[in-house]
Amino acid sequence: SPWESKAPADRKGASLQPAPVKLPPETASLSIINLVRFGMRLVYRYYFSIKCYGIEHVPRGKPYIIAANHTSHLDTAAIMTALGDESKRLKVLAARDYFFNTPLKSWFFGKLLKFLPFERKDNLSQFLQDVRVSNEFLLQNKCLLIYPEGTRSVTGELQPFKPGVGLLAYETGVPIVPAYIDGTYRALPKGKNLPRKSQIQVIFGEPITLDSFQTGNANMMSHEIYKAIVDKVQDKIKGLG
Repeated sequence: SPWESKAPADRKGASLQPAPVKLPPETASLSIINLVRFGMRLVYRYYFSIKCYGIEHVPRGKPYIIAANHTSHLDTAAIMTALGDESKRLKVLAARDYFFNTPLKSWFFGKLLKFLPFERKDNLSQFLQDVRVSNEFLLQNKCLLIYPEGTRSVTGELQPFKPGVGLLAYETGVPIVPAYIDGTYRALPKGKNLPRKSQIQVIFGEPITLDSFQTGNANMMSHEIYKAIVDKVQDKIKGLG
């Protein structure tokens, strides 16, 4: 997949140079969006008894990327609930082939929950275009949520990370906020359709800045830098758990 092997090999990341980018329109009714988010907060607060730690590490009002472990369809709403009003700036990178494969799912996830379609198959040109769209949202002072594992873990354990988050962070220069989500796997693991009651916790770590990667790796190829960033992010998330 593009996440695994299609990162540009040059030092300058030429494939991410400015190109015409058309951002997805945000046409859903604000009242509907607010109603959905209000209901979501109620469910997570009173059914899942959600707890949040380290929220002070989130650089509010600035662009950043949240990188989190992924074990359940409940993860995204857990992050949104933990962020509170800050989640209004959040865009979620989501698998194009899963969340946008029907008109209804495209409307619900794209318009109501503000998911961004992201290529995880072998379409390199679409993958790079999705990276450019993500970059454009960051330039508009938005923040992104990405799951570096690329898919939900079937065991609940942290899986190997793909280099895509390293590429995106390095080329945009925004900090990465590591996050660990606990309890969602017990509540709704992959393969189950109905959630059961389980306390959910979201833990945010200190932001990882890209300064050292952008200035101290003159002899490294781009894909090597992306992997070094990903390795650091994975270690930080593992430490939060």
